[in-house]
Amino acid sequence: MKKYIFPTLLGLLACNLAISQALPKVAIPKFNEDISLDGIPIESVWQKIEPMTMSSHWPDHGLAPGKQTELRIFYDDDNLYVSAICYEDPSNIQESSFQRDGNWNLQSDQIALTLDTYNDAENGVMFVVSPSGARTDQTIRNDGISGEFFNDSWNTFWEAEVDEFDEGWQVEMKIPLSILRFNAEDGVTNMGLGLYRYSAHDKIMDVYPAISNQFGFFSFSKPSLTQDVAFENLENKRPVYFTPFVLGSSSTQSDLNTMADDYTTTRTNDFSAGFSAQYGITNNLNADISLNTDFAQVEADNQVVNLTRFSLFFPEKRRFFQERSSTFEFNNDGDNKLFYSRKIGLKDGQIVPLWGGARVVGRSGKMDFGVLTMQSKQTADFASENYGVARFRRDVFNDNSYIGGMVTTVSSLEGNFNLSYGLDALLNVFGDEYLKVSLAQTTSNLDSIGSGIDNSRVFIEWEKRKNVGFGYRFNFGQVGDQYNPALGFENRSDYWRLGDRIFYNFWMDETSSLQRIDLTLNANTFINRTTEQIESATLNPNIQISGKNEFTLSAGFNAFYDNPLDSFYISDEVFITPGTYWNRTLNLAYETPRINLYNIGLGYSYGGFYGGTIHSPSVSFGYLPNKYFKFDFYSEYNNIDIPGFDTYDFTVNRFIITCTLNVKWTISSFAQYNSALNLWAMNSRLRYNPKDGINLFIVYNGNYNSNRELEMPRLPTSQNSLFVIKYSHTFML
Repeated sequence: MKKYIFPTLLGLLACNLAISQALPKVAIPKFNEDISLDGIPIESVWQKIEPMTMSSHWPDHGLAPGKQTELRIFYDDDNLYVSAICYEDPSNIQESSFQRDGNWNLQSDQIALTLDTYNDAENGVMFVVSPSGARTDQTIRNDGISGEFFNDSWNTFWEAEVDEFDEGWQVEMKIPLSILRFNAEDGVTNMGLGLYRYSAHDKIMDVYPAISNQFGFFSFSKPSLTQDVAFENLENKRPVYFTPFVLGSSSTQSDLNTMADDYTTTRTNDFSAGFSAQYGITNNLNADISLNTDFAQVEADNQVVNLTRFSLFFPEKRRFFQERSSTFEFNNDGDNKLFYSRKIGLKDGQIVPLWGGARVVGRSGKMDFGVLTMQSKQTADFASENYGVARFRRDVFNDNSYIGGMVTTVSSLEGNFNLSYGLDALLNVFGDEYLKVSLAQTTSNLDSIGSGIDNSRVFIEWEKRKNVGFGYRFNFGQVGDQYNPALGFENRSDYWRLGDRIFYNFWMDETSSLQRIDLTLNANTFINRTTEQIESATLNPNIQISGKNEFTLSAGFNAFYDNPLDSFYISDEVFITPGTYWNRTLNLAYETPRINLYNIGLGYSYGGFYGGTIHSPSVSFGYLPNKYFKFDFYSEYNNIDIPGFDTYDFTVNRFIITCTLNVKWTISSFAQYNSALNLWAMNSRLRYNPKDGINLFIVYNGNYNSNRELEMPRLPTSQNSLFVIKYSHTFML
């Protein structure tokens, strides 16, 4: 029987490949005619082009377009051009912000272009313009399926101008071909292309090509659903982008003195300079070089209280790692990864300065590959280390399947090293059925001797990717007690894992005010490999109701079984001892329609918590009075009552004010209060961005003790602070 399984599987994959290749292609017209980029598409070249045939996506897909839009596209030897005339009552036009990367939301009208430049049905880039002239550019990974698949930290070089007139608004976009990476075969370049127009006041979206909205909320931007298009004799001039920077900073740090009877504040002033450079070696091979790399933090992570015994995951925000970052992904269950770029330049919570590094990312035929190396500087606490990553992925069978491998290394001048390596595969077996497999191992000079399984990780998952009707995801994972990827992320070790979820999605008809009802059952079990006992388990049924105006209401019950082998602390005074616990909580959440200029979110959780109770209400509020200001607020209160300890109360508050004077000037202030850490955190940032590639940042970060009497000696007002002025200017050579 087994001898027939593999040929049958190959047959199914080949059939799926044949279907995907049957899609017709559309030729994009080429004209070498100049246009004046002023947002008014009146040049004769625009009149030579037939407008794209749009269709409705929201609220109902497949119908005639809900708005009158004339959307055209062409290219010349150097650029790709897009124009749109959006007919609308001027009083209904909504402009959420002038801020770069601040207009991609349901509160702003917008025109957007999605390009799957490698035509791999998985990765893409998106360019968005709103009536205020604000622009967003971002990358898309994993076909927009799960996790943080959009990355607006990626910023590139392109132009757009807008104009409002008596019958609506219009836009012209100019995207240099030199910023795109693509394959060309026999003078023809195939890409995936998608366009949409969104009207915020009535939540109407029209798209090209016709795309069903039942592939999920982000259906309109999935690379796999874009239109296959062809460009002839597309050439990439491949300039060098050279970006020098200068940076001045002043920092303070308060530490206990040698007598431990008071705090001493030390001030450090610093000046540094460096550069980064980017060069397109070929049409589809890109190199980045950085010297005296600066990862000065201009954005602050959200304060989060960790009520578990496992590590928290924070996303990468640094630009050097953004472009084609999906190439370096080797993901397992949850946030666990073989490569986690935040490990570079950060160690034990401290910033480690870097001499510099290089990165090469590209695609050849059906192969994606990337190589990265960086060198840290020696500090008083850490030795100089070299970080290395090599990754490849090759498409097999169809557009949604690949096999790949990765190697990461960390080595220090002291002779310590860590080597991690693995193989992975994602196979679209047939229809919506996907099989994912990854195998990884680690070794280092600090490891004790054990069996191969002790320093290994295995992950197998079968998933039915479905947004309508019945779907599921089942997986098995195994992590050894000596598995330790120095450049990876793992929130626990030494376990077997079984999971994960089944669900059913009901889509309402056109007459209903509801869009969908989602029923989900999440479940997983972790078994400790050493004790062979259940370490933790979760059972979580949940229902979510979504309206066509984007309100959401959800209710769920979470039963969490935990069997910690060691004590762990919730706070300085409250700790959990080894034992078996059932934590059962009821969770409710409601969010008002996201199309409103104000948005309110309410959350509530109540139930058992390690032999006691937990009571956790939360509220969020966002308000957009006009395109100049935006206000956001979040507050979370937690009350934990465990027998044998005093009641533990703490809050987390966040308040953000963003002011955009125009498309060049942005000022934002971010204040966070975390009573569990006795901490006020402040982040204020001014950005001047007169054009792409020119940036002036003035940034202040500060951490302040909210209760100075909490310890003796009396705590200082400020734990630490950092004031930074940074200027960078990109030259195209």
